[in-house]
Amino acid sequence: MSGTKRKQTSNSNNNNYNTNNSPKSIPSWLLVIYATPLVILSLCIYYLVNQHVDISYVDEIFHIPQTQKYCKHIFNEWDDKITTLPGLYVFAWIYVELLSPLLSLFNSSININDTICSLSTLRSFNALLVLPNFIVVYLILKSISNNNGKQQDYQSLLFKTYSLVLFPIFYFFHFLYYTDVLSTLSVLISYYYSLNRKYTVSSLFGLIGIFIRQTNICWLFFIASVSVLNEATRKKYISNDNDGLVKQIKQLIIYAFKNIFEIIKLFYGYVIVGIAFLVFLKINGGIVVGDKSNHESSFHFPQILYFSLLLVGFDVFSAISDSKLNPLTCIKTYFTRLRQQPLSTIIGTLVCVSVLAVLIDKFTIHHRFILADNRHYTFYLWNRLFLRYPLFKYSLIPLYMYSIYYIKTNLSQRNCSLWILFYTICTSLVLLPSPLVEPRYYLVPFLIYQCNTITSKRTLFVQIIYYLLINTLTIGIFLYRPFTYPDGTTGRFFW
Repeated sequence: MSGTKRKQTSNSNNNNYNTNNSPKSIPSWLLVIYATPLVILSLCIYYLVNQHVDISYVDEIFHIPQTQKYCKHIFNEWDDKITTLPGLYVFAWIYVELLSPLLSLFNSSININDTICSLSTLRSFNALLVLPNFIVVYLILKSISNNNGKQQDYQSLLFKTYSLVLFPIFYFFHFLYYTDVLSTLSVLISYYYSLNRKYTVSSLFGLIGIFIRQTNICWLFFIASVSVLNEATRKKYISNDNDGLVKQIKQLIIYAFKNIFEIIKLFYGYVIVGIAFLVFLKINGGIVVGDKSNHESSFHFPQILYFSLLLVGFDVFSAISDSKLNPLTCIKTYFTRLRQQPLSTIIGTLVCVSVLAVLIDKFTIHHRFILADNRHYTFYLWNRLFLRYPLFKYSLIPLYMYSIYYIKTNLSQRNCSLWILFYTICTSLVLLPSPLVEPRYYLVPFLIYQCNTITSKRTLFVQIIYYLLINTLTIGIFLYRPFTYPDGTTGRFFW
């Protein structure tokens, strides 16, 4: 690329900043009104959960007592079974402290430790986060739409907002006291501010996200990388996706070298957080705090495949409605290419299948937590399919190949190759080291994917119904289909 900045065509890169002809929008305060049905529904479910599950459940047995220690101002005691930093407990403690004077107006005998800092109150902290999650998701979609050449009307943005907040895995954990909802919210806020070029504020929320869950450093890296890419695109150092990935990397390097001081000035917040995290790793001896023995890092390649399959499973109506990407069209296209270029197509297919088969064979992990805990849906997948039928894990290879192709192609409609590379790297950094298959780990990459793809209103409407049905089924099973262990304790099925 020459020293002069290249001229960018009107439809060149989908990540450029273009605020002209932006779609009709709505005031931010009005989002509260649009979110009201969802908030009311969530409060009703919250009430039912506390009526039926009135004791700490699964990981809550660690999170609740630790938070209650903070409510008693005991900050020097720590449960070594907890593997995350104490961000959730700090924010929940602040929430309880703010709630205390309000409730004491109605009942002066309320004890902050025993009554307010209770299981139901701490669960309410997560349940109420459905509103800020709704607002932030909408604002992210609006920002991407404004920064993008393909603007969407506010009805489409609202439909997609409802769809993402109702995403079953995400929505379910609003009703238990887990780290996932607050952790995801912090990442989304950081992402929102980066899209609006408020990089210092973005890095601050990124730091908060790391304080809640350490692996959020990967998403802060993604946010920082995409922010640099957007600045390079805005200054027309990167032209369009037709240049290819290698050329875009060269263009980004040129931008970085020529604007190093401006980059430091813009992105110093990300740099400081990154250095602080490296110091933490050195002092802590790794990314996990507390119980390191059950959370050792690994190279769990099938995690990427499981995620791709889950993503398409929850995006199935978009896949079906897309004339170019629906499974039947892809099969027809494959056989057409097979007739036209039989040798190269067969060789390419055999190489892909062989590589995936080797990676699946060598790096599939059956974590003892999955095999031992029959409350999670993954327990039944593994015990009734993966372990019972040794060839089952290989039979999914065609679905994996389609899912990866679908994700890449769908993202390409709105994002350049370099953006997709950053997304792939950061998703891999989060998922590959984890030997445990936990659908909760897929939340952020799923939401970021959805925010950066375009879906029609009709498909979004069907998807909302689809998610509501899944939520009704999974929450209903959790509440009304418990089972009893031999020792008399109650178990409930959930994600």
